[in-house]
Amino acid sequence: MNKDQADNILKQLKQRTMPDAEKQQAARQHVMAHWQNNLKKQSRQRYAWTAAVAASTVMVFALVLFMNIDSDNNQFSPMYQQVDIHGTIMFEQDPNKPQPMTPDTRLKPGDVIQSSDESYLVWHLNDGSELRQAPNTRITWQNEQRIDLLAGQLFHNTDVTPSAKPFVISTNLGTVSHVGTQYVVNHQPNELQVAVKTGEVSINNHQEKHTIKHNELISISPSGAEPVQIFSSHNHPLWSWTFKTEQPYSLNGQSLHDFVVWISQKADLTVNWQGLKEKAKNVSLQGTINNMTVDMALNTVFATTDYHYQIHQGRLQISTHEK
Repeated sequence: MNKDQADNILKQLKQRTMPDAEKQQAARQHVMAHWQNNLKKQSRQRYAWTAAVAASTVMVFALVLFMNIDSDNNQFSPMYQQVDIHGTIMFEQDPNKPQPMTPDTRLKPGDVIQSSDESYLVWHLNDGSELRQAPNTRITWQNEQRIDLLAGQLFHNTDVTPSAKPFVISTNLGTVSHVGTQYVVNHQPNELQVAVKTGEVSINNHQEKHTIKHNELISISPSGAEPVQIFSSHNHPLWSWTFKTEQPYSLNGQSLHDFVVWISQKADLTVNWQGLKEKAKNVSLQGTINNMTVDMALNTVFATTDYHYQIHQGRLQISTHEK
């Protein structure tokens, strides 16, 4: 109700009842009070609506800000659980501007990670599998299940988890994908090599598709693929570095038998005890196997005992005779 409406009401009252001056004034005051109350009520409603809109705006802004901050803090967290760094590792977020990498470094898709001569990384992926990056290897993560191998070697071990997801290693000579396995991918200028220890791996080199299995190796060049080869993983150049990147193995409290069982599993060797299995359980060892090849570890351990070993066609033979 506005002032004109109030005056019209007063005029109508005057025409109907002809009140005296005192009653007319009282009526006027009553109408004016009602009009002012309506104005105050409308003002409070407008204020409440404005406050609600402002509060909603603030809440939306805060939510967006939180999401942005959370996105920044977890920019690359979907890619892997953690990374173990051994030696000096560099990464590039800007081309030709390498920076030292630490386990807390926040990476993003497209960043380049480079290992040096004596350094390597162990990536613990979200599916529980393990990806090892060899020395002198250059990679680029694309997403949780895809990586570009620019140069060097990678070892992917999915046998350590029952829930391995598909994973693709991409090179300019082809892409490599696995079906529950342990395998190495070596990418050098004009050559791609894939070696499988367990399981099965598929390679698509843009011309044709290849599948290799246990103890098989394939080499691919721009001119095509060479025949599949059979290889022994314990001393092959493609595999020797993978054993060196194993977690340190403590010999303290272990027997010679324990060590032989452990290293035969890691090196994919069959053990021929030649009747010495029980006696080997009574030989105590000390020390740690760390950053060694299979042959270095065997030489180091057996040199401290009265036993000897020999590897022939994938069989680890134990003896007490002189070599």
